[in-house]
Amino acid sequence: MKNTQKNRLYIISFGDSRKYRLLYDPATGSAKGALEPFVDYEKELNEYLAKEFPGDTYAYYTTPRVTEIEESMVSEYDDYPLFDRRAMEEVKRELVREIQVMNDNRERNSNDAWG
Repeated sequence: MKNTQKNRLYIISFGDSRKYRLLYDPATGSAKGALEPFVDYEKELNEYLAKEFPGDTYAYYTTPRVTEIEESMVSEYDDYPLFDRRAMEEVKRELVREIQVMNDNRERNSNDAWG
């Protein structure tokens, strides 16, 4: 029996990073296998941010937000960059900036000096 399933398109982002296209070929494995890359991405980002910000965790930033795109709408996402190793490095830089801004804002808004 021939597999007639087409590649699936997912849009993936982390925190408030830009959105990327991620193609998945269902013929290459099971549904469980499709999730493994996302688990790996999250783990890599957690390890990276743990080095940058020891002692803190940032699930909001490291948990992938994944949306499957209907086949009829795939062409609308052609201008989104592909998620690859280069994109992962961009995401890391973006997340570090986001967390630094969040920490700076938290410090500025703190009433510790008046406590």
